Amino acid sequence: MLPDAVDNLSEEQKRLYISVLAMICSADGELVREEVAALEQAMGRALVHPESRSQMRQLLANPPHRGDLLGRLDEATARLALRDGFLIAACDGDYDARELSILAEVHAITGLDEIVIDQLIEWVSTQWWQSAHGRELVSSPILGDESVLDN
Repeated sequence: MLPDAVDNLSEEQKRLYISVLAMICSADGELVREEVAALEQAMGRALVHPESRSQMRQLLANPPHRGDLLGRLDEATARLALRDGFLIAACDGDYDARELSILAEVHAITGLDEIVIDQLIEWVSTQWWQSAHGRELVSSPILGDESVLDN
């Protein structure tokens, strides 16, 4: 993995960051394998201890109260949760209104311009293409790569 600003977060803010991502995963009421994989990857990126990961996985079934959670995010954490939240929200193929509602609340904490939302959606599309292209380079495609690369 490449270095990331998540590395600079305090342990408490890393827990809040993962909690926001878990809330986004469970927002639409359906967990797909790709969402869970993305959450696991985020926990790995944040170097969350295995015992803490088990506790955080429970947030998928019992998400924390949104207001309490978001009220404790600092601006830097909110910005990273916004970025990675868009990735997770796209994992199941579309952005659900409930996911977008959470992302809008996170965005309000960031102090970033509205245009960032559109830029992140475009960035997510680029990330999907880059991942599919990387698999194409090593002849290891997954289901759906062909349609991603054709767009």
